[in-house]
Amino acid sequence: MTETSPQQPPDDLPDFGLVDDVGNQRLDLLVREVGAVIRSGSAERAEAVEALSDGFREISAQHPDATDITVRDAVVRELKAAFEEADWPLLEPFEF
Repeated sequence: MTETSPQQPPDDLPDFGLVDDVGNQRLDLLVREVGAVIRSGSAERAEAVEALSDGFREISAQHPDATDITVRDAVVRELKAAFEEADWPLLEPFEF
């Protein structure tokens, strides 16, 4: 049996401004998943925002600093291109 080290996240993950790296990684994964759903065209805007909101609420339960406006602005920034490509109104920081 061969031991392997846990997979390390790439160093170039977006910085959402969370104090701890685990929270930042979780938020990055959520944002990438929501962006992929938007780009695939498999959800309406309201469904995508609801999925983001649900995931965000779960993350913020363990990482309360996620609710900071700086973090919310970073999420909006990272999803801006996906919303524009879908021709949807841009996401607002307190919409999720």
